[in-house]
Amino acid sequence: MPRNRKKKAAGAAADAATRNGGAQQAAAAAASTIKAPPPPSAERAEKLKTMGGKAFKAQQYEVAMTCYTRAIDMAEALGSAAPPAPFTAACHMNLGTCCAKMGDDDAALAQFDAAIALDASYTKALFRRASTLHRVARTADAMDDLKRLIALDREFPGARSLLKRVLEDGGAAAPQASNGGGGGTAAA
Repeated sequence: MPRNRKKKAAGAAADAATRNGGAQQAAAAAASTIKAPPPPSAERAEKLKTMGGKAFKAQQYEVAMTCYTRAIDMAEALGSAAPPAPFTAACHMNLGTCCAKMGDDDAALAQFDAAIALDASYTKALFRRASTLHRVARTADAMDDLKRLIALDREFPGARSLLKRVLEDGGAAAPQASNGGGGGTAAA
């Protein structure tokens, strides 16, 4: 049979198969070859967090948010096999930073709250929450976070300049740094 006739015959056979339910069989065969996603693992959660960081650096905030959200979900699904709480806290903090970059301060604050709930001494999350609180004119709350931050790390980068801005905008008295004797001096 010449080549053109073979192509025509194959096309006619495909058309006939489609008319006779062959398309359904083809779809079923294709569906059976689709692999289910691999089970959750701590390594995959770490990889998602890393991918989120790369997307964030490329200013692809929505992609980063998806990666961080999936990493959090995976860590929660792992239960006792999950990475330690600081991992999940970092994912929440990074997710909050993405939200802030996209202008969603309420969502950012919710993520910073989640990070701090998991790790109360997470200075970076305290700083970012204080910055966001200051931006939305919640200066008293920003001052509370700055007090906690400075008590944990007196030299945290940017804390003094944010403290100065909060005080200029009507924040309460400057936080006191402990000198071991119960007193202290102003941190600003």
